[in-house]
Amino acid sequence: MEAALKTAATFEGEYDTRTKTQRDADALHDIAAFYNQHNEKPTTKRRHPHVELALEGDTLTTDLLLGSHPDTGRLFDHATTETVLCDCLIHQIMRGTDSLPIGYGRARYSVPRHLFRLTAQRDGGCRFPGCDRPVSYCDAHHLFHWRKGGPTNHDNLGMLCNRHHHIVHRERVHVKLLPDATMHFTWPDGRHRETRPRGKPPGIPRPPV
Repeated sequence: MEAALKTAATFEGEYDTRTKTQRDADALHDIAAFYNQHNEKPTTKRRHPHVELALEGDTLTTDLLLGSHPDTGRLFDHATTETVLCDCLIHQIMRGTDSLPIGYGRARYSVPRHLFRLTAQRDGGCRFPGCDRPVSYCDAHHLFHWRKGGPTNHDNLGMLCNRHHHIVHRERVHVKLLPDATMHFTWPDGRHRETRPRGKPPGIPRPPV
């Protein structure tokens, strides 16, 4: 176990801005994800974060959106909340002027299974520069977040492992998908990288056996 944690927590180079404590926590997450990958049946449904939002007015569209832990009440930062909201099941709890609940909306904003599979087939795994984690470790990232009007379609989704999904939101990395499936990553300080998909482009038949 210690050897696995040490390997998984390895520093990943110039784009790895995590502290040692953060790398250790991510390593534990990766080991758990690896276990799930090799113990779930092929028919097992993807698990979505389930989020309950208590909303007042236009809270859902503001950049000040925060979340809190259901047990401790501890606030999550904006980047963590936005990462979770990328692909999740949401119930909206609408509150009136007296702060009492006046409505309970249905779940929505999850990426449909067929779109997840199509995106996974194209990308073949995490698209972050230098990452080779497979699809089983990945989330479906909205390149242009749905809270800001981004559509949930194949051209606005990309595979990112959980670790790099958080990095993209925390560091506000701009990600753009080109028509040839090249993905551009641009950091606020001007750094720029691009990656090519590792999967099979949609619509191209497999070669005969």
